[in-house]
Amino acid sequence: MNDVYRLLGQLRHYAWGGQGFITDLFGLPEQDQPVAEYWLGAHSAAPSSLLIPEQDAVPMNHWLNQQHSSLPYLLKVLDVARPLSIQVHPNRQQAEQGYALEDRMGIPLNSPRRNYKDQNPKPELALALGDFYLLYGFLPDQALGQALDRHASLGPLRACYQEGGLSRLFPSIIDSTQSQREQWLEPIYQSLDEVADRHHVDYWIGHWQQLSRTASERYDTGVLCMLIMNLVHLRSGEAIFQDSNVPHAYLHGRCVEAMANSDNVVRCGLTSKHVDVAAMQSLVSLEQKRPAIIRTEPSSSHADYVVPVSDFRLQRWRLDAGQTKLSPIQGQSILLTLQGTGAVRRDNAIMDLEQGSAIYLHQSQSLCVDAALGNSLDVLILSPG
Repeated sequence: MNDVYRLLGQLRHYAWGGQGFITDLFGLPEQDQPVAEYWLGAHSAAPSSLLIPEQDAVPMNHWLNQQHSSLPYLLKVLDVARPLSIQVHPNRQQAEQGYALEDRMGIPLNSPRRNYKDQNPKPELALALGDFYLLYGFLPDQALGQALDRHASLGPLRACYQEGGLSRLFPSIIDSTQSQREQWLEPIYQSLDEVADRHHVDYWIGHWQQLSRTASERYDTGVLCMLIMNLVHLRSGEAIFQDSNVPHAYLHGRCVEAMANSDNVVRCGLTSKHVDVAAMQSLVSLEQKRPAIIRTEPSSSHADYVVPVSDFRLQRWRLDAGQTKLSPIQGQSILLTLQGTGAVRRDNAIMDLEQGSAIYLHQSQSLCVDAALGNSLDVLILSPG
Protein backbone atom coordinates (compact mmCIF):
# COMPACT_ATOMS: atom_id res chain seq x y z
CA MET A 1 0.00 0.00 0.00
CA ASN A 2 1.93 3.03 -1.29
CA ASP A 3 2.50 5.93 1.12
CA VAL A 4 0.95 4.01 4.06
CA TYR A 5 3.50 2.73 6.60
CA ARG A 6 3.52 1.13 9.99
CA LEU A 7 4.95 3.37 12.67
CA LEU A 8 6.85 2.49 15.85
CA GLY A 9 7.09 5.15 18.55
CA GLN A 10 9.50 5.66 21.44
CA LEU A 11 9.05 5.27 25.18
CA ARG A 12 10.01 8.14 27.48
CA HIS A 13 10.97 7.42 31.08
CA TYR A 14 10.28 10.12 33.66
CA ALA A 15 9.85 9.82 37.42
CA TRP A 16 6.16 10.79 37.31
CA GLY A 17 5.26 7.94 34.94
CA GLY A 18 3.38 4.75 35.73
CA GLN A 19 3.88 1.05 35.14
CA GLY A 20 2.00 -1.24 32.79
CA PHE A 21 -0.50 1.01 31.00
CA ILE A 22 1.64 2.17 28.06
CA THR A 23 3.49 -1.11 27.65
CA ASP A 24 0.20 -3.03 27.70
CA LEU A 25 -1.39 -0.65 25.17
CA PHE A 26 1.47 -1.04 22.71
CA GLY A 27 2.32 -4.68 23.43
CA LEU A 28 5.79 -3.89 24.73
CA PRO A 29 7.88 -5.69 27.37
CA GLU A 30 7.57 -4.60 30.98
CA GLN A 31 10.07 -1.92 31.98
CA ASP A 32 12.20 -1.67 35.13
CA GLN A 33 11.56 2.09 35.41
CA PRO A 34 8.48 4.33 35.17
CA VAL A 35 7.03 4.74 31.68
CA ALA A 36 5.65 8.25 31.33
CA GLU A 37 5.11 8.80 27.61
CA TYR A 38 5.03 7.14 24.20
CA TRP A 39 5.89 9.48 21.32
CA LEU A 40 4.62 9.15 17.76
CA GLY A 41 6.09 11.71 15.40
CA ALA A 42 9.27 13.11 13.90
CA HIS A 43 10.69 15.27 16.69
CA SER A 44 14.46 14.86 16.75
CA ALA A 45 14.45 14.17 20.50
CA ALA A 46 12.65 10.85 19.99
CA PRO A 47 11.69 10.21 16.37
CA SER A 48 9.42 7.30 15.51
CA SER A 49 10.52 4.63 13.05
CA LEU A 50 8.82 3.99 9.72
CA LEU A 51 8.61 0.34 8.67
CA ILE A 52 9.15 0.49 4.92
CA PRO A 53 8.87 -2.80 2.99
CA GLU A 54 12.21 -4.36 2.05
CA GLN A 55 14.12 -1.80 4.13
CA ASP A 56 15.29 -1.49 7.70
CA ALA A 57 13.27 0.70 10.06
CA VAL A 58 13.93 4.33 9.14
CA PRO A 59 13.84 7.27 11.59
CA MET A 60 10.81 9.30 10.60
CA ASN A 61 12.58 12.66 10.70
CA HIS A 62 15.33 11.41 8.35
CA TRP A 63 12.80 9.92 5.93
CA LEU A 64 10.76 13.13 5.84
CA ASN A 65 13.92 15.15 5.18
CA GLN A 66 14.57 12.92 2.17
CA GLN A 67 11.03 13.69 0.97
CA HIS A 68 11.67 17.44 1.49
CA SER A 69 8.87 17.36 4.02
CA SER A 70 8.27 17.77 7.75
CA LEU A 71 5.59 16.90 10.29
CA PRO A 72 3.89 19.85 12.03
CA TYR A 73 2.61 17.89 15.03
CA LEU A 74 3.50 15.31 17.67
CA LEU A 75 1.27 12.63 19.24
CA LYS A 76 1.90 11.30 22.74
CA VAL A 77 0.26 8.85 25.12
CA LEU A 78 0.81 9.74 28.80
CA ASP A 79 0.51 7.74 32.01
CA VAL A 80 0.58 10.23 34.91
CA ALA A 81 1.08 8.35 38.19
CA ARG A 82 2.19 11.40 40.21
CA PRO A 83 1.98 15.16 39.59
CA LEU A 84 4.31 16.59 37.02
CA SER A 85 5.65 20.09 36.67
CA ILE A 86 3.71 23.32 36.55
CA GLN A 87 4.75 24.54 33.14
CA VAL A 88 4.14 26.83 30.20
CA HIS A 89 5.07 26.61 26.53
CA PRO A 90 6.17 29.54 24.35
CA ASN A 91 4.50 30.98 21.28
CA ARG A 92 6.44 30.95 18.01
CA GLN A 93 8.20 34.29 18.46
CA GLN A 94 9.18 33.43 22.03
CA ALA A 95 10.44 30.01 20.96
CA GLU A 96 12.61 31.48 18.20
CA GLN A 97 14.05 34.14 20.51
CA GLY A 98 14.58 31.71 23.41
CA TYR A 99 16.25 29.13 21.18
CA ALA A 100 18.62 31.72 19.74
CA LEU A 101 19.45 33.08 23.21
CA GLU A 102 20.27 29.66 24.65
CA ASP A 103 22.41 28.91 21.59
CA ARG A 104 24.36 32.12 22.19
CA MET A 105 24.75 31.15 25.84
CA GLY A 106 26.29 27.85 24.74
CA ILE A 107 23.69 25.61 26.44
CA PRO A 108 23.73 22.23 24.65
CA LEU A 109 20.45 20.95 23.24
CA ASN A 110 20.60 17.90 25.50
CA SER A 111 21.37 19.92 28.65
CA PRO A 112 18.80 19.64 31.47
CA ARG A 113 19.13 23.43 31.81
CA ARG A 114 17.82 23.95 28.27
CA ASN A 115 14.26 25.32 28.03
CA TYR A 116 14.11 25.65 24.24
CA LYS A 117 14.87 22.44 22.35
CA ASP A 118 13.50 23.78 19.05
CA GLN A 119 12.06 26.94 17.51
CA ASN A 120 8.40 25.87 17.50
CA PRO A 121 5.43 26.84 19.65
CA LYS A 122 3.75 24.07 21.64
CA PRO A 123 -0.02 24.48 21.81
CA GLU A 124 -1.51 21.15 22.84
CA LEU A 125 -4.72 19.21 23.31
CA ALA A 126 -5.12 16.66 26.11
CA LEU A 127 -7.73 13.93 25.51
CA ALA A 128 -8.61 11.94 28.62
CA LEU A 129 -8.53 8.13 28.41
CA GLY A 130 -10.24 7.85 31.81
CA ASP A 131 -10.61 10.15 34.81
CA PHE A 132 -7.89 12.76 34.39
CA TYR A 133 -7.00 15.58 36.79
CA LEU A 134 -4.96 18.68 36.04
CA LEU A 135 -4.30 22.27 37.00
CA TYR A 136 -5.08 24.81 34.28
CA GLY A 137 -4.75 28.59 34.26
CA PHE A 138 -5.56 30.89 37.15
CA LEU A 139 -8.76 31.09 39.14
CA PRO A 140 -11.13 33.98 38.44
CA ASP A 141 -10.58 37.00 40.70
CA GLN A 142 -13.23 36.33 43.34
CA ALA A 143 -12.46 32.60 43.58
CA LEU A 144 -8.75 33.27 43.91
CA GLY A 145 -9.31 35.74 46.73
CA GLN A 146 -11.52 33.23 48.53
CA ALA A 147 -8.86 30.52 48.13
CA LEU A 148 -6.28 32.71 49.84
CA ASP A 149 -8.74 33.74 52.58
CA ARG A 150 -9.22 30.09 53.59
CA HIS A 151 -5.78 30.00 55.21
CA ALA A 152 -4.60 32.57 57.76
CA SER A 153 -0.96 31.78 57.04
CA LEU A 154 -1.41 33.14 53.52
CA GLY A 155 -2.13 36.65 54.80
CA PRO A 156 1.03 38.12 53.21
CA LEU A 157 0.06 36.65 49.85
CA ARG A 158 -3.50 37.93 50.23
CA ALA A 159 -2.06 41.41 50.81
CA CYS A 160 0.06 41.07 47.66
CA TYR A 161 -3.01 40.13 45.67
CA GLN A 162 -5.06 43.03 47.04
CA GLU A 163 -2.30 45.50 46.27
CA GLY A 164 -1.22 44.37 42.83
CA GLY A 165 -3.39 41.52 41.62
CA LEU A 166 -1.99 38.41 40.03
CA SER A 167 0.89 40.33 38.44
CA ARG A 168 2.27 40.85 41.94
CA LEU A 169 1.04 37.64 43.58
CA PHE A 170 2.44 35.12 41.11
CA PRO A 171 6.03 36.46 41.15
CA SER A 172 5.85 36.61 44.96
CA ILE A 173 5.08 32.89 44.98
CA ILE A 174 7.51 31.53 42.40
CA ASP A 175 10.39 33.78 43.52
CA SER A 176 9.88 33.08 47.24
CA THR A 177 12.42 31.40 49.50
CA GLN A 178 11.94 27.93 50.97
CA SER A 179 11.79 29.54 54.43
CA GLN A 180 8.89 31.76 53.34
CA ARG A 181 7.06 28.83 51.79
CA GLU A 182 7.48 26.82 54.98
CA GLN A 183 5.79 29.61 56.97
CA TRP A 184 2.94 29.73 54.48
CA LEU A 185 2.47 25.99 53.92
CA GLU A 186 3.23 24.22 57.19
CA PRO A 187 0.08 25.55 58.96
CA ILE A 188 -1.95 24.36 55.96
CA TYR A 189 -0.44 20.88 56.16
CA GLN A 190 -1.12 20.75 59.90
CA SER A 191 -4.76 21.75 59.46
CA LEU A 192 -5.54 19.32 56.64
CA ASP A 193 -8.11 16.66 57.35
CA GLU A 194 -8.00 13.51 55.28
CA VAL A 195 -9.79 14.37 52.02
CA ALA A 196 -11.00 11.59 49.76
CA ASP A 197 -12.54 13.89 47.13
CA ARG A 198 -10.19 14.41 44.20
CA HIS A 199 -12.36 17.34 43.09
CA HIS A 200 -11.06 19.39 46.02
CA VAL A 201 -7.63 21.04 45.99
CA ASP A 202 -7.01 19.89 49.58
CA TYR A 203 -6.83 16.30 48.31
CA TRP A 204 -3.93 17.17 45.99
CA ILE A 205 -2.12 19.21 48.63
CA GLY A 206 -2.36 16.24 50.99
CA HIS A 207 -1.32 13.90 48.19
CA TRP A 208 1.80 15.96 47.52
CA GLN A 209 2.56 16.05 51.24
CA GLN A 210 2.51 12.23 51.31
CA LEU A 211 4.77 12.00 48.25
CA SER A 212 7.32 14.49 49.58
CA ARG A 213 10.58 13.04 50.86
CA THR A 214 12.55 16.23 51.43
CA ALA A 215 11.90 19.75 52.77
CA SER A 216 12.39 21.22 49.30
CA GLU A 217 9.65 18.94 47.98
CA ARG A 218 7.34 19.56 50.94
CA TYR A 219 7.60 23.32 50.54
CA ASP A 220 7.62 23.34 46.76
CA THR A 221 6.44 26.44 44.91
CA GLY A 222 3.90 24.33 43.05
CA VAL A 223 1.87 23.59 46.20
CA LEU A 224 1.06 27.30 46.49
CA CYS A 225 0.25 27.37 42.77
CA MET A 226 -2.32 24.61 43.38
CA LEU A 227 -4.27 27.07 45.53
CA ILE A 228 -4.54 29.74 42.84
CA MET A 229 -5.07 27.60 39.72
CA ASN A 230 -8.19 25.91 38.35
CA LEU A 231 -8.51 22.24 39.33
CA VAL A 232 -9.98 20.40 36.33
CA HIS A 233 -11.45 16.90 36.10
CA LEU A 234 -11.74 15.45 32.61
CA ARG A 235 -13.86 12.35 32.11
CA SER A 236 -13.01 9.76 29.50
CA GLY A 237 -13.44 11.26 26.03
CA GLU A 238 -13.31 14.87 27.22
CA ALA A 239 -10.46 17.13 26.18
CA ILE A 240 -8.90 20.49 26.95
CA PHE A 241 -6.86 22.83 24.77
CA GLN A 242 -3.74 24.39 26.27
CA ASP A 243 -2.57 27.35 24.24
CA SER A 244 0.90 28.87 24.41
CA ASN A 245 1.64 30.66 27.69
CA VAL A 246 -1.20 29.02 29.66
CA PRO A 247 0.17 27.50 32.90
CA HIS A 248 -0.86 23.90 33.55
CA ALA A 249 0.17 20.74 35.37
CA TYR A 250 -1.11 17.18 35.09
CA LEU A 251 -1.91 15.57 38.44
CA HIS A 252 -3.10 12.04 37.71
CA GLY A 253 -4.56 9.86 34.97
CA ARG A 254 -3.98 8.80 31.39
CA CYS A 255 -4.38 10.87 28.26
CA VAL A 256 -3.43 11.36 24.64
CA GLU A 257 -1.71 14.63 23.78
CA ALA A 258 -1.81 16.18 20.33
CA MET A 259 0.50 19.16 19.94
CA ALA A 260 2.68 21.18 17.62
CA ASN A 261 6.01 19.48 16.94
CA SER A 262 7.90 20.88 19.91
CA ASP A 263 9.55 19.93 23.20
CA ASN A 264 9.86 23.46 24.63
CA VAL A 265 8.96 23.56 28.33
CA VAL A 266 9.50 26.20 31.04
CA ARG A 267 8.83 24.95 34.59
CA CYS A 268 8.27 26.57 37.98
CA GLY A 269 7.24 23.86 40.46
CA LEU A 270 6.29 20.26 41.31
CA THR A 271 9.45 19.02 39.65
CA SER A 272 13.05 18.04 40.21
CA LYS A 273 13.88 19.24 36.70
CA HIS A 274 15.29 22.63 35.77
CA VAL A 275 13.18 25.55 37.06
CA ASP A 276 13.51 28.96 35.39
CA VAL A 277 11.67 31.63 37.36
CA ALA A 278 12.67 34.51 35.07
CA ALA A 279 11.57 32.67 31.92
CA MET A 280 8.30 31.67 33.59
CA GLN A 281 7.52 35.26 34.49
CA SER A 282 8.26 36.42 30.95
CA LEU A 283 6.06 33.76 29.31
CA VAL A 284 3.10 33.07 31.58
CA SER A 285 -0.38 34.37 30.77
CA LEU A 286 -1.99 35.92 33.86
CA GLU A 287 -5.50 35.67 32.44
CA GLN A 288 -8.01 34.58 35.10
CA LYS A 289 -10.95 32.48 33.93
CA ARG A 290 -12.53 29.05 34.08
CA PRO A 291 -11.26 26.68 31.38
CA ALA A 292 -13.41 25.40 28.53
CA ILE A 293 -13.74 21.62 28.35
CA ILE A 294 -14.29 20.04 24.94
CA ARG A 295 -17.06 17.47 25.27
CA THR A 296 -18.36 14.96 22.75
CA GLU A 297 -21.26 12.55 22.82
CA PRO A 298 -20.07 9.32 24.50
CA SER A 299 -21.97 7.23 21.95
CA SER A 300 -20.81 9.25 18.94
CA SER A 301 -19.08 7.28 16.19
CA HIS A 302 -17.11 10.37 15.11
CA ALA A 303 -15.63 13.06 17.32
CA ASP A 304 -13.71 16.06 16.00
CA TYR A 305 -11.73 17.95 18.64
CA VAL A 306 -11.66 21.45 17.20
CA VAL A 307 -8.76 23.69 18.28
CA PRO A 308 -7.87 27.27 17.25
CA VAL A 309 -4.48 26.41 15.72
CA SER A 310 -3.42 25.06 12.33
CA ASP A 311 -0.68 22.70 13.56
CA PHE A 312 -2.95 19.71 14.13
CA ARG A 313 -6.46 18.28 14.04
CA LEU A 314 -7.50 15.30 16.16
CA GLN A 315 -10.42 13.01 15.29
CA ARG A 316 -11.72 9.86 16.93
CA TRP A 317 -13.58 7.13 15.07
CA ARG A 318 -15.52 4.42 16.88
CA LEU A 319 -16.76 1.59 14.69
CA ASP A 320 -19.12 -1.14 15.81
CA ALA A 321 -18.19 -4.74 15.11
CA GLY A 322 -18.18 -5.40 11.37
CA GLN A 323 -18.76 -1.74 10.50
CA THR A 324 -16.88 -0.08 7.62
CA LYS A 325 -16.05 3.60 7.26
CA LEU A 326 -14.88 5.03 3.92
CA SER A 327 -13.42 8.48 4.26
CA PRO A 328 -10.83 10.75 2.69
CA ILE A 329 -7.91 11.12 5.07
CA GLN A 330 -5.58 14.08 4.86
CA GLY A 331 -1.95 13.45 4.02
CA GLN A 332 0.66 13.31 6.78
CA SER A 333 -1.80 11.68 9.16
CA ILE A 334 -1.13 9.21 11.98
CA LEU A 335 -3.76 6.57 12.81
CA LEU A 336 -3.50 5.08 16.30
CA THR A 337 -5.70 2.15 17.35
CA LEU A 338 -6.72 2.52 20.99
CA GLN A 339 -8.85 -0.61 21.16
CA GLY A 340 -10.13 -3.45 19.04
CA THR A 341 -9.05 -5.06 15.78
CA GLY A 342 -9.74 -4.33 12.14
CA ALA A 343 -7.99 -3.20 8.98
CA VAL A 344 -7.42 -0.33 6.59
CA ARG A 345 -8.08 -1.07 2.91
CA ARG A 346 -7.44 0.60 -0.40
CA ASP A 347 -8.18 -1.22 -3.62
CA ASN A 348 -6.85 -4.75 -3.00
CA ALA A 349 -4.27 -3.79 -0.38
CA ILE A 350 -4.98 -4.45 3.31
CA MET A 351 -3.14 -3.48 6.49
CA ASP A 352 -4.29 -5.03 9.76
CA LEU A 353 -5.10 -2.94 12.83
CA GLU A 354 -4.88 -4.04 16.44
CA GLN A 355 -4.65 -2.32 19.81
CA GLY A 356 -1.58 -0.09 19.90
CA SER A 357 -0.87 -0.25 16.16
CA ALA A 358 0.11 3.04 14.53
CA ILE A 359 0.07 3.85 10.82
CA TYR A 360 1.43 6.85 8.96
CA LEU A 361 -0.36 8.04 5.82
CA HIS A 362 1.93 10.30 3.78
CA GLN A 363 -0.41 11.37 0.96
CA SER A 364 -4.10 12.35 1.09
CA GLN A 365 -6.33 9.51 -0.07
CA SER A 366 -9.59 7.71 0.62
CA LEU A 367 -9.27 4.65 2.83
CA CYS A 368 -11.72 2.08 4.12
CA VAL A 369 -11.39 1.39 7.82
CA ASP A 370 -13.04 -1.88 8.91
CA ALA A 371 -13.83 -3.18 12.37
CA ALA A 372 -13.42 -6.93 12.64
CA LEU A 373 -16.48 -9.12 13.02
CA GLY A 374 -17.23 -9.51 16.72
CA ASN A 375 -14.89 -6.67 17.69
CA SER A 376 -15.44 -2.90 17.77
CA LEU A 377 -12.68 -0.48 16.80
CA ASP A 378 -11.54 2.76 18.44
CA VAL A 379 -9.11 4.82 16.31
CA LEU A 380 -7.51 8.26 16.66
CA ILE A 381 -6.49 10.20 13.56
CA LEU A 382 -4.07 13.10 13.92
CA SER A 383 -3.59 15.35 10.87
CA PRO A 384 -2.31 18.82 10.10
CA GLY A 385 -4.95 21.42 10.94
